Amino acid sequence: YDDLFEEEREEVGKALKRLSPKESYDRIYRIRRAVQCSYQHKLLPKSEWTKPEE
Repeated sequence: YDDLFEEEREEVGKALKRLSPKESYDRIYRIRRAVQCSYQHKLLPKSEWTKPEE
């Protein structure tokens, strides 16, 4: 949910620029995975949920 802030906002753009390459890749992966599940009308299996410490 925290990944879904509007990227057009100046504050969000600055925050995204501060991400490491790995964090940026992981963010994009989570968004694409969510879109894929949405298109397929499937829920993400609980075993694949991101844990708070991650």
